[in-house]
Amino acid sequence: MLGCQNPTRHHLNQSRWVALQPQETIVKEIPSPSSVSSQAAKPRTAVDDRDLTSPSEIMALPCSFSAEDAEASIQRYGIYTLQDRVVGDWVNEFRSSQFPIKSPHGLEFVARNSLDRQDTRALLQSMLGRPYWGLIKIYSDVLPSDYAWRFHNGSAEKPHTLLIQLWGPGSSVIFYDGSQTRYIEEIDKEISNKWGLLATERSYMRREGIEERIVEMEPGGLILSDSRLSFTILKGYVIDIGYTTPGELEFWAKMKLPYSQELHKKVKELEGRGFDINYTWTESGAPH
Repeated sequence: MLGCQNPTRHHLNQSRWVALQPQETIVKEIPSPSSVSSQAAKPRTAVDDRDLTSPSEIMALPCSFSAEDAEASIQRYGIYTLQDRVVGDWVNEFRSSQFPIKSPHGLEFVARNSLDRQDTRALLQSMLGRPYWGLIKIYSDVLPSDYAWRFHNGSAEKPHTLLIQLWGPGSSVIFYDGSQTRYIEEIDKEISNKWGLLATERSYMRREGIEERIVEMEPGGLILSDSRLSFTILKGYVIDIGYTTPGELEFWAKMKLPYSQELHKKVKELEGRGFDINYTWTESGAPH
């Protein structure tokens, strides 16, 4: 049995979000779907020639989810979770390679774990229209746990950016239900600049209208989140992949990629597969 578990069900009267019991997963031969700041082809069900790196990446099929259920959960709670040992193992293997995000393999890893997935693509297109890939970051429990963190301040508007979060095994994180609609002025600017996230002392999160939720990702897995939802990592690490709307993209800096012929070829390949990527080259001699 692989550690594929049903999505977490969220209840307002619970202090924790707890996943249901694991279910059987069909094993098929399939390729695997990177810190760094830096739609899509149909998912494949047979081995192709794209950057396969280990036997385990072509044996297991990750859990799928209902895009409709995920959207309803994100609209209400700002989050949708899916424990998945397959994804957790992939993330752990990627970590063992020191998270080579800005490499052909790294971009392929991110692509396969985001819009190359039919369920994720359906969700992002439903909520964002034409989703643009504009963010890759890696965070861990090195982030000070006496702060709540988020990528964007809260508002009453509908979500403009969704995070595909790939969690490593043994991870545990607090999310603050209600923070996604709360604009917070009490931002620690020095800490925020240091870590590249909006930082607010956790004591603020005890205010009325915000409720603390603990999500345990023991096998690792997938969390889909509104970028305005505050969080505190208690244990473990996460790869954050951000997709946004064309309108929001106007306010974003481009992801900086080090130019090489191999990386240029990979970017063009991804664009040919339908990815809209917000990037620029950092090296001289790169094509314009």
